[in-house]
Amino acid sequence: ELNHPEFANSGIPQGKLFINSEELINGIDDDGNGAVDDIFGASFATNSPDGNVNDEGSYADCGHGTMVASIMSGETNNSVGIASASWKGKILPVKAFGLNYTTTAATILKSLEYTIKRYDAAKRSNPRIKFILNLSISLGRQKISSIENALDAIISRKIPIIAAAGNSKLLGPDYPASS
Repeated sequence: ELNHPEFANSGIPQGKLFINSEELINGIDDDGNGAVDDIFGASFATNSPDGNVNDEGSYADCGHGTMVASIMSGETNNSVGIASASWKGKILPVKAFGLNYTTTAATILKSLEYTIKRYDAAKRSNPRIKFILNLSISLGRQKISSIENALDAIISRKIPIIAAAGNSKLLGPDYPASS
C-alpha cells in the first residue's frame, strides 16, 4: 500500500519509499530495468506481469509486505501504528506474490533480478547507499538454480538477505533461509 500512513514523511505521501529518479509515469520502461513506471518499486505478481506498480491491486492484495515494510522502515514518531527499526531508511517495494499468495519461480526470479538492477543503478548514483533484502518467501526444500544464482549475485554485492524460515511448516531446512 504505497499511500499507507507509515510510509508518509512529514505529510508527504511515499516519503519513506525509495524513489527511482530514472523513471517517468508514461507507460514505458524508461530505465530498461524490466519494470514499467517503477518510480516507487515494482510488482511482478501474476496480476502485473510487466512490473507496473500502478496496475490495480498490484500491491494491496495480501498486506504482508506492507506490514513487514512498516516494521523495517515505517515512519516513526508520528503517533500512527508503530515505531520502526529504522528512522531514516527507505523502502523499495518489490512484489512477487499475487492474490492468495500465488507466485511462480519465474516471477520470484524476475523480482530478484529487478532488485539487483535497482541496487546497481542506485549504487552508481550514490556509492554510500545500502540495501537490505527482505524475502518473505519460503520454498520448502526446493532449491531452484536460477533463484540460487540470483541470490548469489545479491550476496556478491554484500546485500544482507533476511529470509522467511518456517513458513512452509516443514521440519528441517527451509529454502532460501537455509542456504
